[in-house]
Amino acid sequence: MKKVIKLCMVGIVSMSVLGACSFGKIEDPRNGAVIIGEEQRLKEIVNQHKNEIQSNDLYKVKRAESDGKQVLIIDQKTAEGVMKKGVLRKTDHRGVTSEDPITSLPTIQKGKVMMFTTNKEKEIKEIKVNDKKIKVQYKGDISLGRVRIPTYEEIILIVDATTFKDLPGTETYMGVLHFNKSYGENTEFNSDNLEDLQIWYEWKKFTKDMREQVNTFNTVSIIKK
Repeated sequence: MKKVIKLCMVGIVSMSVLGACSFGKIEDPRNGAVIIGEEQRLKEIVNQHKNEIQSNDLYKVKRAESDGKQVLIIDQKTAEGVMKKGVLRKTDHRGVTSEDPITSLPTIQKGKVMMFTTNKEKEIKEIKVNDKKIKVQYKGDISLGRVRIPTYEEIILIVDATTFKDLPGTETYMGVLHFNKSYGENTEFNSDNLEDLQIWYEWKKFTKDMREQVNTFNTVSIIKK
């Protein structure tokens, strides 16, 4: 009888673990993109693919450098718009993959600068942006998409509209595209799986011309909560 009870307990624990794994799975559809480049070029991409795009948003952003690191500067309105698409993701404690999208942002006081970057930099109170010293408030290891892309977002700064105009940086545009179709999961996959490989090639073919027309192309998951 004791053996039966023990076996039942093991079964319950196993089901609990499996349940946590399956029900706790993070959504990662390969159904969106963040693109950065000239305003007219981004608008042309949207027009060329209007039948494949469910929605698109265009934002003015700034790009800069801080001690060799790429900095993306956005205002609060832009940050909130991107967040509503489920694109802002918090990296887990290992710094490898991302958790669910964040669902709220603190209100930024006038003149303050909120910083998202790796946990290694969380003690930093001041950074140089294009040789100008700026006081910052670290708010988490959060990036656009499931993995931080060092070519454009090693550091993300979020500011109010007035401060955005005053901060140094090169003005450019960022588009967030939500496609009608999801091309599999936006995660690593086994290249031996022919179905996953076929979907990957289909995605690369679909986005080839977009990648060639922009400065930055980042595959993201659009997850509206």
